[in-house]
Amino acid sequence: ENHPIVKEYRSQIKLLEFNADTPTSLFECGVVQWLWMENYFGETKDQFNSVHDKLIETWKMLKPYLKGQTLHFSCVRESLEDLTNIEYIRDCAIQAGINTKLIYVDEIGWNNVNFVDLEEEPITDIFKLYPWEWMMNELFAYNIKNDEINANWIEPAWKMILANKAILAILWELYPNHPLLLETYLDSPKEMKNYVKKPLLSREGANVEVVKNGEISEKTSGEYGEEGFVYQALADLHHEKSGYSIIGSWIIGQEACGITFRESDQFITTDKSRFVPHIIE
Repeated sequence: ENHPIVKEYRSQIKLLEFNADTPTSLFECGVVQWLWMENYFGETKDQFNSVHDKLIETWKMLKPYLKGQTLHFSCVRESLEDLTNIEYIRDCAIQAGINTKLIYVDEIGWNNVNFVDLEEEPITDIFKLYPWEWMMNELFAYNIKNDEINANWIEPAWKMILANKAILAILWELYPNHPLLLETYLDSPKEMKNYVKKPLLSREGANVEVVKNGEISEKTSGEYGEEGFVYQALADLHHEKSGYSIIGSWIIGQEACGITFRESDQFITTDKSRFVPHIIE
């Protein structure tokens, strides 16, 4: 009862960021908040959420394009959050009739011809919850161009372009003053006095600085920043007594099919921000 029911939003919606490569919090959106609604409201309310059905439908659509008989799913061994999300996506693929196999990133092998799993089975198709820029900094990734099978990597490597926050500055350059965009630049804030400084590759709100009237009003720590920054005009976030909130929109099969609300006591949304389920009144 402490969370607001958003009945209307008068301000112009703005694109803050675009995460193209690492689908964490998908399980919370597709399963947890849907079960919350069913438990509390039965069939009396609705939710903008067809994530589960859309995942299964899209895997069915992709199945004929797979190169082999097994679709591998991979993430890092140390993260329960990543494992939960990758297992959920894998479960949807199983429901779509696809034969799957879980393998941790550190278990992926190379036999001088192609990638293999622990049973020496060739990896022909693989969904990885592991950022491309991490892979590009490892010797392991050097073999991708030598792979004779030329395995299907999902998400594909071109997602690196969209997952880099430099795309926000490029969008502003291509479409200046577009109502859905925030003024954004590389290298410097130009004439802006109120802006947010973000590393090009940071996740979960790490290494972000909020500047108001030329002074830093809030900042977070982390391991990013060496790759450079973008400077984005300060957005007027929705604010209630319970905190600041932002909307996340999930796109599956090129269609928007679910939304999530993240709520924070502070202005910057981080991995500690609350996940707030929603209903449509």
